[in-house]
Amino acid sequence: MNQTASYVIWNQTDSPAWNQTNSSDWNQKSSNQTTPLVQWIALPIIVLLTFLTGLSINGGLLVVFLTHKPLRTPFNLYVVNLLIANCCCIALQFPFDFISDLYGGAWPIGEAMCSFYIIVASYFQAVIFSSHQLIAINRIWAVVRPISYRNRNSRRTSCYLCIGVWVYVFVGIAPGVIQDAMYYREPADGPFGCVINTPAQMGWGVTVQIIYYDWPPIMMVIALVIILAAKRKRTRLKLLTNRSGAIALIDTGTQSQKVTDVVTVQDAGAAAVVAVGGEGGAIHHAMTSPPPAQRRPVQQNSNGDLLLVLLTISVIVCWTPDNVYFTFLLFDALDAPVFFSVAMILLALQATIDPILFIFSLTNLRNVLRGMFCRRWR
Repeated sequence: MNQTASYVIWNQTDSPAWNQTNSSDWNQKSSNQTTPLVQWIALPIIVLLTFLTGLSINGGLLVVFLTHKPLRTPFNLYVVNLLIANCCCIALQFPFDFISDLYGGAWPIGEAMCSFYIIVASYFQAVIFSSHQLIAINRIWAVVRPISYRNRNSRRTSCYLCIGVWVYVFVGIAPGVIQDAMYYREPADGPFGCVINTPAQMGWGVTVQIIYYDWPPIMMVIALVIILAAKRKRTRLKLLTNRSGAIALIDTGTQSQKVTDVVTVQDAGAAAVVAVGGEGGAIHHAMTSPPPAQRRPVQQNSNGDLLLVLLTISVIVCWTPDNVYFTFLLFDALDAPVFFSVAMILLALQATIDPILFIFSLTNLRNVLRGMFCRRWR
């Protein structure tokens, strides 16, 4: 949220408006030896409100997940991972964003705090973006490979994948941050405030922007397209099953095989018993649908898919202006202070929107919260 950069590692030296404004302010500061003026404008006020509300909601939901064992499902661990990333970002980055925005982009609290701020701002925002992407990948796995998902998606697998996200971000972010601190960092009390000197590491800066910030929302949209296509295919298969009462199977047997394996298949209301193998490589099967009156409706757990839809819509709204601004800035100067402020406000709001979407999407979470409030008000 810092007007020099929020999470995107960019030194806005190419922006004429930025140079003119900040250089004059810095020269005046140097000559008068006075601290920058406090500016109570929209950006710092919204960052402060987002800090208070975001930390309360994300922290509260995190406590609920950690204290209620039934909520610790494999999928919910991805949600917990995102809540942890949000809490870390809000608690460790937003206070510094507020201070910098309050002083118009200047950095009044010293070099040591600047180094700490750059580390947390560079790391946690990228983890948040990648954690959203991980939820999208999880939903692709669940819909496209449902049997593999049921067999392998354990809590241990979820933990490993979540830890992998933090390692994945660290591997990409750390080299540039370390080299900037050792060789390229400009004074934090200079005209550009507390930023990483990205022009000195342009290749790294472009790579980080594209991989860690531009790609995750694109991946989430791709995930929705894949899931929609898979569900349409499954719906057509269900209609064919209901009409014919049988499903053709793929031949997986060999001539020497005998009927040895029996697999029970239940998909979208169609029940079947499959005998795999058989003499001559044929598959002997009895794939029949029970009469409509005897069919028991199968309850589909679409909480994860609904959550992905809502998260994708929210990140498109909240991340797109920011990504457009900083991606464009990689290749050309950009003087759009109003657009920049709007982009930073939307980016800050996303951390508060996430837990609200969790409550709206996850039935088991709503049930736990409803039970907690009902017991409290009895």
